[in-house]
Amino acid sequence: MKPEERPEYWNIRHLRRWVKSELAMREMTQEQFSKIIGTHSPKISEAIHGKPYSAKLIPKIVQALGGNIKDFVKGRESNE
Repeated sequence: MKPEERPEYWNIRHLRRWVKSELAMREMTQEQFSKIIGTHSPKISEAIHGKPYSAKLIPKIVQALGGNIKDFVKGRESNE
């Protein structure tokens, strides 16, 4: 398994807040967003809550919302 496919690689708390904020700014639900990126709404929730089997979706989620994936790698103290 690649490091980025493991939930401990990501700053999940920062990611979760950012995704919720981005969706709110777009007035978009997780259900609507999931259709845009081609997955199911529960998978979005699982990924942003650190479920191991959904962590590989994180890069796709961040890119689809226009974020920089490096901002969500654990250990970047500016995001804590």
